[in-house]
Amino acid sequence: MAAQSTMERELQLVDRAIDKILKVSGDESQLQNVLHVYLAPFLAKAGSPHQQVRDKVIKFSRTIETFILPTEFPLPAQALIKQYKSTESPIIQLVSSKFMTYAIDRADDYDRRPLAPIILNGISSVKSGTPSTTIFKVLLRVLDSIIIPPRGSSEEAGFRDTLGLSDGKDASWVAERFGELLLLKLPSLRQPDPLRPSDVVAEIGPMNTSLNTADLSFFAPEWTGRNWSAPYDNLPTLRHKIAQLLTSAAFQDREKIIPAVLAAGNSDSRISELGSDMLRRTTISFEDVDLAKDLFKAHSTLSAPYRTKILELLSKSAVSTTMETEIAAVVKLDLVDDSGPLLPGSDLERVKLHRALFAYLNFASRLARSQGRFSVGSSLSFSVMEYIENQGWPCPHPPNQQNGHASAKTRAISSSIASADQELRGMAYELVGSLTAADKIRVEDAFSISEWLLQSLSRDTTPDVGMRIESAIGELVRFFEPKQFDLDPKLAVLPNVLYRYFVLPSPPAFRSLKLVTVKWANRSMPFSQWKARFLDILAVAGTPGEKSDVVEEGKRGLDPWTYRDSVLPEIPDWAELIYPFFYEDAEKHFTSPGASSAPGSAPVEEEEEVTLRNFTGERINALPVALRFVRDMMFVDALADFKKNPHWASQMEVAINHNITMRRRLQSSLRCNSEKPLHLVLQACLRGAVSRDTRDLDSVVEQCLRYLVDIASVSPEKFIGHIATQSVLLFDLCASNSKEIRVLAAKAFGIFAGHPAMAWEAVTSPETPADATHVKQLRAILETMKARISQWETAVGAEANAVEGAILAYAHLFSRIQYYGRGYQLSTLPFVLPAGLLLGQGKSLAMRDVALEAFAELWCARVHDAIPREGTDFHPRAVIDSLKELAERGNEKAIFALGRLAMALDDPSDGAKETSGDGLVNPEDQGGDHIDSILRILFNLGKKRETEIQFGVGEAITAAIARFGSEEVLLHVNVDEDKTLWTGGARDHRITLVLDKLFLDCKDTAPSRIKAAGIWLFCLVQHAGRHPSVQSRLREAQVAFMRLLYARDELVQETASRGLSLVHERGDQQLREDLARDLVSSFTGSKVQLKVGEDTELFDPGALPTGEGKSVTSYKDIVALANEVGDQSLVYKFMSLATNAATWSARSAFGRFGLSNILSDSPQDPRIYPKLFRYRFDPNPNVRRSMGDIWKALVKDPNRVIEEHFDAIMDELLRSIVGKEWRSREASCRAIAELIGGQPFEKYDTYYGQIWSSALKVLDDVKESVRSAALRLCMNLVNNIVRLLEGGGSATFIYPMLRAALRFLMSPNGVESSAAEVKAFSLGALLDVAKKGGKTLKPVVAEMIVCLLGLHSTVEPDQINYAYQRLQEDKRGELDKLRASFVNQSPISEAVDNLLRQLDGEIMADLAPQIEETIKSAVGMQTKIACARLLVDLVLRHREVMEPYSASFLRLMEKHALERNDEVSKAYAKATAYIMRVAPDPAKDRFFDKFIDLYFTHEDDARRQKVADAILAFSKASPDAFNKYEARLLPLAYFGSRDTDEWVRKAFETVWESHAGNSRTVARYAPDIAVFVGRGLQAPRWVLQHTAAFTIASMVSALVTASDITDGQISKENLHLVWPLLDKALALKPFSGKEKVLAALPEFVAKGRRLWMEDGGVAKQMHKVALREAKRNNEVYRPHAFEALWRFAAAREDLDMLDDVFSVVQPHLDELVEDDRMDTDSGEEAAAKGLEAVARGYQRAALKANAPGVLEKIINLLKPYLSHARFAVIKREVWYACVRDIMREVGAPERTGQVQVQPTQGASAAFYLLSLDPDLVDVGTETQRKTRAEAIGALLAAKGRGVFGPPPQGPEKEQLSGMVRGALERERSVEVQAQLRSILEEMVKC
Repeated sequence: MAAQSTMERELQLVDRAIDKILKVSGDESQLQNVLHVYLAPFLAKAGSPHQQVRDKVIKFSRTIETFILPTEFPLPAQALIKQYKSTESPIIQLVSSKFMTYAIDRADDYDRRPLAPIILNGISSVKSGTPSTTIFKVLLRVLDSIIIPPRGSSEEAGFRDTLGLSDGKDASWVAERFGELLLLKLPSLRQPDPLRPSDVVAEIGPMNTSLNTADLSFFAPEWTGRNWSAPYDNLPTLRHKIAQLLTSAAFQDREKIIPAVLAAGNSDSRISELGSDMLRRTTISFEDVDLAKDLFKAHSTLSAPYRTKILELLSKSAVSTTMETEIAAVVKLDLVDDSGPLLPGSDLERVKLHRALFAYLNFASRLARSQGRFSVGSSLSFSVMEYIENQGWPCPHPPNQQNGHASAKTRAISSSIASADQELRGMAYELVGSLTAADKIRVEDAFSISEWLLQSLSRDTTPDVGMRIESAIGELVRFFEPKQFDLDPKLAVLPNVLYRYFVLPSPPAFRSLKLVTVKWANRSMPFSQWKARFLDILAVAGTPGEKSDVVEEGKRGLDPWTYRDSVLPEIPDWAELIYPFFYEDAEKHFTSPGASSAPGSAPVEEEEEVTLRNFTGERINALPVALRFVRDMMFVDALADFKKNPHWASQMEVAINHNITMRRRLQSSLRCNSEKPLHLVLQACLRGAVSRDTRDLDSVVEQCLRYLVDIASVSPEKFIGHIATQSVLLFDLCASNSKEIRVLAAKAFGIFAGHPAMAWEAVTSPETPADATHVKQLRAILETMKARISQWETAVGAEANAVEGAILAYAHLFSRIQYYGRGYQLSTLPFVLPAGLLLGQGKSLAMRDVALEAFAELWCARVHDAIPREGTDFHPRAVIDSLKELAERGNEKAIFALGRLAMALDDPSDGAKETSGDGLVNPEDQGGDHIDSILRILFNLGKKRETEIQFGVGEAITAAIARFGSEEVLLHVNVDEDKTLWTGGARDHRITLVLDKLFLDCKDTAPSRIKAAGIWLFCLVQHAGRHPSVQSRLREAQVAFMRLLYARDELVQETASRGLSLVHERGDQQLREDLARDLVSSFTGSKVQLKVGEDTELFDPGALPTGEGKSVTSYKDIVALANEVGDQSLVYKFMSLATNAATWSARSAFGRFGLSNILSDSPQDPRIYPKLFRYRFDPNPNVRRSMGDIWKALVKDPNRVIEEHFDAIMDELLRSIVGKEWRSREASCRAIAELIGGQPFEKYDTYYGQIWSSALKVLDDVKESVRSAALRLCMNLVNNIVRLLEGGGSATFIYPMLRAALRFLMSPNGVESSAAEVKAFSLGALLDVAKKGGKTLKPVVAEMIVCLLGLHSTVEPDQINYAYQRLQEDKRGELDKLRASFVNQSPISEAVDNLLRQLDGEIMADLAPQIEETIKSAVGMQTKIACARLLVDLVLRHREVMEPYSASFLRLMEKHALERNDEVSKAYAKATAYIMRVAPDPAKDRFFDKFIDLYFTHEDDARRQKVADAILAFSKASPDAFNKYEARLLPLAYFGSRDTDEWVRKAFETVWESHAGNSRTVARYAPDIAVFVGRGLQAPRWVLQHTAAFTIASMVSALVTASDITDGQISKENLHLVWPLLDKALALKPFSGKEKVLAALPEFVAKGRRLWMEDGGVAKQMHKVALREAKRNNEVYRPHAFEALWRFAAAREDLDMLDDVFSVVQPHLDELVEDDRMDTDSGEEAAAKGLEAVARGYQRAALKANAPGVLEKIINLLKPYLSHARFAVIKREVWYACVRDIMREVGAPERTGQVQVQPTQGASAAFYLLSLDPDLVDVGTETQRKTRAEAIGALLAAKGRGVFGPPPQGPEKEQLSGMVRGALERERSVEVQAQLRSILEEMVKC
């Protein structure tokens, strides 16, 4: 036989398969089995190469489809899917796709679940196009069945592999498709017919701008004409499931990052929340180049919300900032393009997008700038500028105004958008600056952008935008480096630009640009650039009332070291500043620099209008600023080596005015300069003072005069000759009403008018002709001066001011003539000052002070005619007495004048005398000369308390004895003097005598004398320290000053410190060494010898109060107090205190005013370092400051010194920290913190424990400041640990630190301390350590966790506990909830979570027993909740290490889940539920057994509540584990859901509804439920019995419902199971709700026919029960029992119970009829239900067999009652419906006609009709009337069918119709009318 061909074999196989399928096509079961085997192989033959085979398979596949469409059996989904994926034949895929869809749709969730791995495994390799689309749709159909494991569970780790995504390609492909699907929008189309795929794409394309045609074709949504077909029929739910799946472990972070973005931007809040959560939890690095490219690619195609999210992510990627092309594309799409499908859909989207874009560009520009050039920066900045200009520039367009009809919400949204646009505008401005600064642009572009920004700042009216533009300008300023200014000629135009905007008027300017332009000039131009400084000058005072920030910026610009503290700036040449500032038109330099000559090149004109041309109008106030700047630059140039610091100007001014060496250096330097610049600047000062423009501006005049005097006083004599001739202009100013102007004008007049160039011999000589103009002027001035002075007694007001000015001018003029060495030219003065100015009594105080000042000037210069002479009215004694009187009143000018008078008087003593200790040549009792008198007066002023007076006295004494040997006297000479002609030498012998007196006084005990002597000695050393007579006695001065260091007065200490510094400065090397040795000895010594007298002040007033407002201050007070109390030891105790106080007082003086320099100049004793280190942190700021200065001077290399003396320092500090003195304790705390800072732990590891113990001791110190210092030390220790932990340091030295710290932190001295500060600190320390400890904490994790658990209760504020204790028991619940929530949100819980990250098996072995012990011993509610939370975390995060201990913890929960506090029990219940996930089965069984027994056996209702909480928590937290035990727990939940306690009932209801919730589940677990019901009925507690009764009733209803699904009857097994329980439940006495149990009886009887039909005993018992319950004597229960009785009768078709029913209800019907009965609602309700029971309690079978008889019997039984008036209401409520229903039931013809109708039954029909009250049409409610109409209709219909005899005909029918019509006419209800009309229509038909 020939071999079969391949086609024949295939045809044979196909035919065989067809035959098998056809044979079973009529049997669903067999067809299912055959298709399960043959369907996939059969369809595979569609890929045969033979046409006949393919045609047959394709044709028969349609037949198979017709076979399976009417059925619902499942198809082989797995085989079909595998075949579809594995084949490459499009025909196979085509014929398989439809069956594959059928298979998916028919499978339930359980069968779909295994399909997901099959679909996903290799899905990326499925051929693109239709196959890929089809398989993806199949995937979408099964998504809903995928169960996502909980986060942290063991299933989560393997979920990716379980789902079939182990291949990263598959996962990436699916994630990408999922992301695209999140973008898909499928609106409802208006097409009534199905559409082709291409038409669908065309329809939805415009709505899916983020998806291209290929994407839409891939998804291939199908429109059916009404909706979208599966799987897109419920797109929101599908997207939500996709988002949930993306959040799972099925996808890695890198794979789902783009889908996460798409989810986060979704409008569905459920999806966006999941997307945002994915982005928050992602761990991928955004520095991945490929990721950045993917984000940019997605940005280019997505809509605005998604682009916003992408920009937020790009703002975390530094690598993205290097992709400049992509960034430019982003800006073009989001900012530049104004058309296209991707534009934002709303203003809100636009605002969010632009905000994110600007944030990213700002991030990119700043990051790129730090890494190199950002080449697209300038182009992007121009794009941003264009964006701003489109909004309106420089003034923004006004916002759109809403019309008045807009809603409030619309107006609010518009206002919000407008506000956001304003914010974006500001951000855009700021971005312009940062983008430009990040790029290296041309100078021209920089200027263009700069001017654009300046114009924007001046004109833009947007609120708060100014700050943003200023920030942008600040960024741009960095482009203009000062060092490039002189190198690049293009930058020369910058100051001109800035000046133009600086002077921009308002309007048109909206805001001033002065601050910005000045700041720009200061930062971008070198300090030597005069234009920048000119802007600063104008900023400081160019405009009256200028803003303070502009003024301050101008001042900073004029300070060479404000912006340039790191680099010494190039100081401008002050000579070159003069020309543009004062003698050229600066405006021309700014406006036309090309045509203007360089500064200083034009000839100088000195006229007033030329000098002040730049300072006219409002700018006149800037003239003094310019003059001061020139003066300062002049002095800085002259004193090139002057130390520069932030206060250089004031310090230099002080040095020049008070340091003779500095002044002489300045004068020497100026002598080397050219004369012309100095002449010009003096000319400018003079013009400013005498100008017409400044005449009324006293402040300007005063400052110009001040700078004139400052410069002229140090100028060489030859340089100011040209100005001297103009001095006459100054005399008029001496008459000014301003005192300062008069004084300065007099000084200037003296300097210039007294100049030798004025030829005073010609002025004062009458023989000299007045040819020269200045001679005439000076003579006129002298005449005026004389005339004014002569009026000194009578002048008042302005005239008095003129007199004072003339007096001062006189004194300065002739004293300066003397100083210039030209006094010989004046043989005698033209006139002298009146003696009465000093000796007269009637002069004013002001005039007196002026006179004193004037005479002092003349005496100092030794002007002969002004010195008092013997034998004249101006006698020395009279003058001295007058000055004495004033000096004793505290007049400092008088004291000053006494010193100057002593200088002028001749000294009659001819040499040194033997000292008498009083400083005088001759004792007072032996008379003496005038100088002795003056000195005696000055010495007596030592009793004055005013410090200023004592310094004045010291200076006066120095002047009197040293004369021009005093530097202070020399500094007073403010001209280029010639001392050889007029100076007087020092009086050496008097210097010796005064020093002897001062040294003696310094040993005194009187505080006032010590103070005066110290100050005078200081003045003498300061002003005359270089004189040989003083030099020779510096060692004695040193001893005196050392003694003064121990004084109580702080001023005396400071004076001594200054004095020692001066001694050290002026002494030789030996003296310096001796001084340093003495200081060190005093410093390191601990004892101080005090020399005391009765008046020696030992304590500050008030330091030792004794009561009654008194206190111990002096030694005399101590002795008096000791005598008073009879305890002489008090003297020694107080003296010890005083010695200690003196020690600290002395140390507070160390380091002041240069003492540190003394110590630094000699070898040091090592003992000084420990003490000095501690003293640097003394609480006394004076001591602290002094010790700091000494340390800096003494220790040149602090690191080396600390290294060498570390142990000594630490020993000293640890000793002092627990010492007796509080200041030592406080200082030691601070010092230890400083000492160990930055040191390696090995350096102080041996001290670490002692440091901690000492610190915690001091934390409880009695003094608050000490506690604070100790707290800072502890914080420092902890911070050191935290920093080491953060840095990941070696555990070898971190762990010892950590162990030592924790040992104290967790001790009773730490977190359990009674001191609140200690407790708070310790807690904070523990939290920090837990947060940052990492793996280093592993050895202490268990210990820390247990400690933190206990802290939950101790850290609660006492106020909460106080309030809790006072709340009633029933009101504590809400507070408990709040307290419990605090535990979860507490930082302590966060710390525990951090510690748990380090948990492993070894730690858990140590932790588990400690947790158990903590749970057992915990008292506080918070600790208990924290323990429960910890157990939950252990299960979720550390399942493996928790599992071995789960049984033990579960057993522990058996007790603690029953805690009395509800919140605690709930927390433990939740913990129990999670433990169930990992606990072994025996432990679970034990737990459930105990809790079930507890439910049924415990008498307390609260126990049942706890059981319910535990079961509820288990069902929620561990649903998978619950499913395993649902056979035990669901029956209990069903039983408990009927509990009488509301708490228990709701909890169990939730459990039941979550895991079952339907009647089929009840039927499934009926035996188990029955067990619990039986147990409940047997329980000795009514609560459980009632619950059991309710449960069995509910169970019956559920079984009845379930039976409807089958044959309509309850199964036999369930019947036998339920009936005994129901019988027992019904036997219970009536209780609230028992009617529900009784209602189950009729249902049970109706659906349990087989039970009572087969078992007569059961049938009898049921009958008995029904009657028994109806006879119960409970008024509330009775109506329900009557209803149940007739329903029972209706269900029992085998019984005719009508008579039984009537016998039960008759007494209650009769009771209502009785006249003497009480009207009660219960009685009426019972009667109504009784009437209904009789009307409905008939036998249904009897009604079918003999309807007339049954109807007659019913009406006969009820006739007496229906006719009674008391039943009128009952009839309307009950009877009408009963008649309607019974008449309808007999309506079928076959139900009647079987029995012959009796004549009496016609009367029954009539009575039925009358009982319906047809004549009372308008009585009753509308519902009742409608029911009556229905009943009449049913009755008439029954009559028409012959139920009551022959159908009515003729008159009867007409009568009945008339009755109905009459009712219709009177009826007002439309519905009732309709019903009556329908009756008439039916009657017509009949």
